Amino acid sequence: MALCRPFKFSLLPVCAAWLCLSADQQVVIRTNVHVVEVSIIATDSKGLPVSGLGVSDFRVLDNGREQTIATFEKIGSRAAPGQAELPPNTYSNRAGEAGSGPLGKAKQPQVLSMILLDAVNTKYRNQTVVRRAVVSILEQIEPAERVAIYALGSRFRVIHNFSSDRASLLAKLRAYHGEVPGGDDLLDDIDLDQDSHTPPPPPQLKASYDAGRIVDTLQALEAIANHVKSVPGRKNLLWLSAAFPLTTGTAQRTVAPGIGYDGPLDQWRTFGMEMNRTMAALNDADVSVYPIDARGLTGAVSAMDAETLRKLRDVNISIGTMNDIADATGGFAYYNRNDLDRGVRLALDDSRVVYLMTYYPKDITEDGAYHRIDVRSTRPGVHLRFRRGYHATAREEDSSAGAADPMARALSSPLDRSEIGIQASVEQESGDANDLDVVIHVDPADLSLAHNTERWTGELRLVGVQIGATGERYEGVSQTVQLDLLPETYQKALEQGLRLELRLKRAAAAVAVRIGVVDDRGAHVGSLSVPLTLHAAQPQADR
Repeated sequence: MALCRPFKFSLLPVCAAWLCLSADQQVVIRTNVHVVEVSIIATDSKGLPVSGLGVSDFRVLDNGREQTIATFEKIGSRAAPGQAELPPNTYSNRAGEAGSGPLGKAKQPQVLSMILLDAVNTKYRNQTVVRRAVVSILEQIEPAERVAIYALGSRFRVIHNFSSDRASLLAKLRAYHGEVPGGDDLLDDIDLDQDSHTPPPPPQLKASYDAGRIVDTLQALEAIANHVKSVPGRKNLLWLSAAFPLTTGTAQRTVAPGIGYDGPLDQWRTFGMEMNRTMAALNDADVSVYPIDARGLTGAVSAMDAETLRKLRDVNISIGTMNDIADATGGFAYYNRNDLDRGVRLALDDSRVVYLMTYYPKDITEDGAYHRIDVRSTRPGVHLRFRRGYHATAREEDSSAGAADPMARALSSPLDRSEIGIQASVEQESGDANDLDVVIHVDPADLSLAHNTERWTGELRLVGVQIGATGERYEGVSQTVQLDLLPETYQKALEQGLRLELRLKRAAAAVAVRIGVVDDRGAHVGSLSVPLTLHAAQPQADR
């Protein structure tokens, strides 16, 4: 499985407001001024939340330089505001956000929880226990807790979008039965049975399988981060998994005993770059990851003999990966326990008290480099957890050779991206039932526009691709949109969104239109999937 696949589309007409850029010299103004948001969990020596802290109890440093805290507040998981209603047949990529701001953008910070059921890295027998644990917890969620459920297997699935509807969440979860991981029949840990004479699989096969699951998992975590990046507040990701190693292959020739296998020297591969990219996405979106080991109790390794320790090497390595991800993002890892439901509940309850601060980096160049965040408490005995850093500019601004096209990555992602706010609806044109008009509203506050005394100007790339039920892609549209807005037009767009349109012929097997918007100046990206609920006309018989 690959979450990112190439796509093709043909050029068809696009209807949009289009004016040439003026020749006057202009200065690029980022309408979304760079502000760094940090959510903080404060606990005492017993791991209990510490309430009553104020702004004077914290110091924040950016690459070692102390910063001025601009805003500070306390939020909780029981205080989520109501969800703004969208007009009928209208969809938004502002997933999970609440409030009534332009294009559904949240006005108030909130706490969101996401549950990722990982069938790629988890044995089927463990998946059953995991689902039972999650069901047990969902039966107890509070009315204001907003939860989304995802599953990663042969493809990424949205089991349920953000909701506080306990009955709906449970119904969708119970309808999902998990998957047998690809290669599980070949790579099962049967060699843990000392009496088994079944040889392990060839090392090249295991290395190839491990590489695939590592990349798929990291891409899924990155897609989730991009999905909720625009949501202010605390975002918790409960990752129920057996995790993965960060290296594949062996550094020496390996001979499998009993079958005479003597393969070539395995290529040692590490996934540090992929891991760093995913951690950057999670940190940039302020997503805290809570890995929960689906294997439950694995035993006290100190009491095991050398042979058993060797056989459980992958278990120990994957636990190390869990700890690394949790520590980098401000979450915690829960493992070597047989009460998974308690692990899920602890992760959800970890955000009962959240301190949220923002600051505007001073004396720092937005050069795309990684910046380390350090938050300290002036009150003794308080332990803090928070994300460890961010990138000074959007990572998609990297246009170096080999960098993936941000539009292609956004359209291939299993989840919408919300860096650019989008609302859209599909209308059926009169006459031909297959003529579709996609009406799109883009939030100009998320764009980087050039401004002089008379105009706001900029450039967008707009793409619409039709998607089939199993992800196949059909004919779409693409266009570059030049923006040249008078001040009064720009102000109106801030209030109502910038209206664009795409017109296309519906493919008979299409079930949705995938919309992508890229701000070529700021390299910000937005995407949105709009279901095609209208009935397509029957194809005409060949003449």
